[in-house]
Amino acid sequence: MAWGALLAAAGQGLAVKDAASGRYVHANDVLLSWIGRDAADVLGRTDGDLFDAATHAALRAADQTALAQGGVLAAEHRVSLGGRARDLALCRLADGVQSGASRWL
Repeated sequence: MAWGALLAAAGQGLAVKDAASGRYVHANDVLLSWIGRDAADVLGRTDGDLFDAATHAALRAADQTALAQGGVLAAEHRVSLGGRARDLALCRLADGVQSGASRWL
């Protein structure tokens, strides 16, 4: 995915989720290194599979808000990664609109 490589070169993480299920369909190497997992451990999984319940709830709520409002949603999240808290600034974009519903987030 071209965006993933471009953002990785700038030190930025990128993930693409299926909007309906919340399952990851793509993650660049930067994002994978942040969460300490390889693509085989992330792709096809949800935030609920990867993070604690509180983090999962916050991430999913922000995903749903982005899908409901359309456009870009910026939010900050504190996530426990590798046993340490990390503050992340995330931007979400609902993309791939099909029949009035977003396909990708």
